Amino acid sequence: MKGDTDLGVTPSLRVVTGPAAGRRFELRGESVIGRGAADVTIEDPELSRRHAVLRPTAHGVVVEDLGSSAGTFVDGRRIDEPTLIGETATLRLGGTVLVLGFPAPAVTETRAPIEPREVSTVAAAGSGPSTSPPPRRPGGRSGGRRVERRALVATVVLVVLGFGVAAAAGAAALFWGGGAKTHRLDIHGVVAVIEQVGQVGAPGSSQVEVARISGPPGGDGAAIQHAQVGPGGSVDGIAQLYFPSGSITVHYTGRASVKPDLSYRLEATEKVVASDGEYAGASGTQTIIGTGRIGAPTTFFHAFGVIKY
Repeated sequence: MKGDTDLGVTPSLRVVTGPAAGRRFELRGESVIGRGAADVTIEDPELSRRHAVLRPTAHGVVVEDLGSSAGTFVDGRRIDEPTLIGETATLRLGGTVLVLGFPAPAVTETRAPIEPREVSTVAAAGSGPSTSPPPRRPGGRSGGRRVERRALVATVVLVVLGFGVAAAAGAAALFWGGGAKTHRLDIHGVVAVIEQVGQVGAPGSSQVEVARISGPPGGDGAAIQHAQVGPGGSVDGIAQLYFPSGSITVHYTGRASVKPDLSYRLEATEKVVASDGEYAGASGTQTIIGTGRIGAPTTFFHAFGVIKY
């Protein structure tokens, strides 16, 4: 890895699926990812020897494909030219899926009176800060609304105590007015495995799945899921949900329990890590329940919760 990042924070790469699943790399400078002769070496047969390069800059991380045969994908889209990432994103290189993220900045009460740093919607949800002050948006949550933030926290606490979480979410959305609004996410899907590595359900195994999905917020759509099975039935994966008006990428972690008849139930928590189109800047955490039988041609899942955009 060459040079030092000038971001002020050190971005990192976490491998979600593929031969190096679970590994984490800090990007302290320009870094080539590949199968050999690279700064970050991953023994993935689908990777080129020098597959892609990541360059931290003052405004984010630039991702560039180095003429690889399998291509480089950012949030499900193949890139043909250098692409700047200023927030958390999902990268797919060959058979390896990685999450690029940025650590949250330290929180202090003292702020410079000129050009206060703004945080994007995704960063506010805890998935990583924006690496440069973005243009102000209508209804944006700038430093000038610190008093309102405190009032919002107090309002939400009171509503939770008196009326429950659902009412609190509604009160928060009304308080912000023109800012991000809360929407219901209630998606059902029918899943089919298109690629299996290792014995189904065994630790270290992984699979790529496609799904037909339907339900709020996008109606009918499709999904691609990459899941990795760990010790004790733990599951870690990325799901990219595609709707006619945009896409949502979530990272989920949970655990699957298998019965003697080989039926199973997966319970996991998922978090929005990227989005575009109508859902640009989305954030939120949901619950996902998966059911099926090991070896069956299709399985089912239900994801439910709230999403803000």
